[in-house]
Amino acid sequence: MNEVFETANFRKVLKKSTKDEQEWVENVKDQLSSFLFMGKPLRFAWLREKKYKNKRLYFIINANRCRALLIAIGKKKEQQAIIQRIIDNKDAYFSMLR
Repeated sequence: MNEVFETANFRKVLKKSTKDEQEWVENVKDQLSSFLFMGKPLRFAWLREKKYKNKRLYFIINANRCRALLIAIGKKKEQQAIIQRIIDNKDAYFSMLR
């Protein structure tokens, strides 16, 4: 069984999301707990996204430790900025998965 974590910022954004989106994120968390390699890889095998309607859920995985970290949820327009922020801060995010 895989472990799924969330950043504090992600939790804040998720609380402001619709009930429908919150339920979808819970379903994704359940799926990640069974299978880490879901979603579309983005540049790296460890950086992935999962789409839902007009939103995207961004997360990283650590296959060696069987863990995933949900980092951001955003629209297509925000995609490049979110991906760059994750790449720039990858060391901090991976330290959360240790």
